[in-house]
Amino acid sequence: MTLDDHLAPYLGDVRAAVHEAARGVTDRFDRAYWVECARAGRFTDEMWQAMVEQGLLGLGVPEEYGGSGAGITDAVAAMEAISRAGTPIALYILTCFARETIIRHGTPEQNRALVAPTVTGEQRMCFAITEPDAGTNTHNITTTARRDGDEWVLNGRKIYISGVDEADNVLVVARTEALSPTGQRTGKLKPCLFVVPTDAPGFEARSIPMEIVSPELQFQVFLDDVHLPADALVGDEDGGLVQLFAGLNPERIMAAS
Repeated sequence: MTLDDHLAPYLGDVRAAVHEAARGVTDRFDRAYWVECARAGRFTDEMWQAMVEQGLLGLGVPEEYGGSGAGITDAVAAMEAISRAGTPIALYILTCFARETIIRHGTPEQNRALVAPTVTGEQRMCFAITEPDAGTNTHNITTTARRDGDEWVLNGRKIYISGVDEADNVLVVARTEALSPTGQRTGKLKPCLFVVPTDAPGFEARSIPMEIVSPELQFQVFLDDVHLPADALVGDEDGGLVQLFAGLNPERIMAAS
């Protein structure tokens, strides 16, 4: 009896099928392929496309946006199977949890424009929260977003952001100024989430040399007066940490898997 046979009773029918689909991918693209890509400094595009074809990019996405309607735990089952094969794709984690916040708190229009294309493999997403002087402590980040008419303007920098060169959009955590009930400025900043296209003017990513060999590279990200439309904001401007953790909690689980 293999380990996978042993796990089957605990996975349930749906997750066992997900596990099997993921194994179908890793049987074609094994550890040697993953290492070859990592050492060559190129992304595992062929494996990513195979994951799309097997429906693994649709896990956790509602059917109305092209997904399978399954939950985040099914994406975890896929990640676990992929990782056990020695072919972990960090961008899979990033894409899944970056779009989770949009699924839960975004508008139908945002879901159609940003989430649906990730299911078909047309687009990829990553996430940017870590900063040089704050780490992942959201209370200490200094990247800001201010209103400018009908637009948002972002300024700041991020560090150790994975997969920016392969992503079409980045979910950026920035801080906006809280206003009093009468509309007065308070000087207090609150975390908000913005979708930033990686080709936006003022957005720059610089590769960070790393000793760890991985298909996903690490980057410093600079946001210099990046102008975004009003609908780049995901969720409620006053939603704060609740919206942020809608993505961070699944990320922790997927990273653990």
